[in-house]
Amino acid sequence: MAWEKPSGELVELFEEIVPDLPGLEKRKMFGHPTAFINNNMFMGVKGQKLTLRLSKKDQDEFLDLDDT
Repeated sequence: MAWEKPSGELVELFEEIVPDLPGLEKRKMFGHPTAFINNNMFMGVKGQKLTLRLSKKDQDEFLDLDDT
């Protein structure tokens, strides 16, 4: 399977919404932007998808937000 490069718009969205948290590190993983806290990836871009790693409780809260 070939790797799909993310669109410029998706990379801009990632940069816009990645939180400004103490200890946050932005870096590339397989050439795609990702965000880490304590060396644990919690947010990233792969192809045309934005990925969030959330606990079940945080998933439920996130999905209750408007426009998600």
